[in-house]
Amino acid sequence: MESVKKYANKIDEEDMEYFLEDLDKVGKGFHHVMEINGFLMQNMGLEIGEYVSTTLLPLYAPVLLNIGTTASDDQIVDATCLLCDCMENGDEALFNKISSQAGPALL
Repeated sequence: MESVKKYANKIDEEDMEYFLEDLDKVGKGFHHVMEINGFLMQNMGLEIGEYVSTTLLPLYAPVLLNIGTTASDDQIVDATCLLCDCMENGDEALFNKISSQAGPALL
C-alpha cells in the first residue's frame, strides 16, 4: 500500500479507485484460499502437508514474520488461521517447519 501512495500523484482519482478495488479483490482471494485450505487440511491434512508447505506457506508466513510493517488486520488474521489449520491438521514435518520458523517470531 505504501508503494501505491508514492504514485498517487501520478494517476487520477478514478484510476486510483479502480486500483484499490482490484487490491480489495486480491485480498478477498487470499481469504478464500485460506478458508479452502482449512477445509482441505481438516479432511486431507496428512496427504497435502508437503504441498501446503511449499505453495501456501511462502505466501502467508511473511505476513506474520513481518508484523508491524504494511500488513492489514485481515491479512494477519488470515495468515494466523492458515498456520493454525496447518499445525492442527498437518503432518509432523509441517508442524515442525512452522513451529521452528514462526514460533520464535510470534512469541
